[in-house]
Amino acid sequence: MNKTRVLYLFVAIFMLLSIGNFLYAKELDDLSVSDLLGSDEPASSRVKEEKAATDAPVIPENKIQTTQIGSDTVKFKFKTADDKTEALVIKEHTDHETIEVNLDGQAFVMKARMNKPGVRKYKELVGADEKTLIAEVKIKDKGFKLVDENDKLLWKVKISGDKVKISDNEENKNPYVLKKSEDKVKVKDKNEKEIARVKFYSDNGKLKLKDMSGKELYVSKDYTKLSGAIGVLAITEIPAKLRAVIAAELAKQNF
Repeated sequence: MNKTRVLYLFVAIFMLLSIGNFLYAKELDDLSVSDLLGSDEPASSRVKEEKAATDAPVIPENKIQTTQIGSDTVKFKFKTADDKTEALVIKEHTDHETIEVNLDGQAFVMKARMNKPGVRKYKELVGADEKTLIAEVKIKDKGFKLVDENDKLLWKVKISGDKVKISDNEENKNPYVLKKSEDKVKVKDKNEKEIARVKFYSDNGKLKLKDMSGKELYVSKDYTKLSGAIGVLAITEIPAKLRAVIAAELAKQNF
């Protein structure tokens, strides 16, 4: 009987030692190197923190989380060749564009905003407030129209491949023409007479508009290839405000 009790006692002691070793090994497994070196912070707290860090979303190193509130990016800038006056500056914002104009002795700022698909309104600004409608642009498959507040046609712009016709009538009679070829854009008046020419100079990255005597009229450094939008500035028969609208629209359409 005494031998049986002694045997039971040894078995009980063995089981207690085994359980103790298991719990001790598990505690060591939960410990970090800092725990073993004497950190005062409980391992359980650190395990929770490490789990929270693991569950947090990972942002790739090459991605920066930013919230863009707005923008004021200069998209195109046309300067006079002689005194470097900024004749036409197109700035892109989050939901609209502003066009700063200094043509024919007139200096003003326009805001262009698309309030509904295919229709963009250009309004003159005074301070931060929109003032009067300069033109409403109705965008079509092959060009666009400028109309006033009563929907009366001001100018019709027809784009056909490498040619743009600008006329004051629906039939496109007697239009001004911008004709693009491989290395230049010819600007012609209503009588089909060439009055100016646009060329892109790849050696210095400048887009230049010159009259037929070779005099430089306007220059832009914001293009990487030939563009005809600057050519509209040579058509002085079109009022400055409407000329600026047409040039801005052609710039948007990458002509």
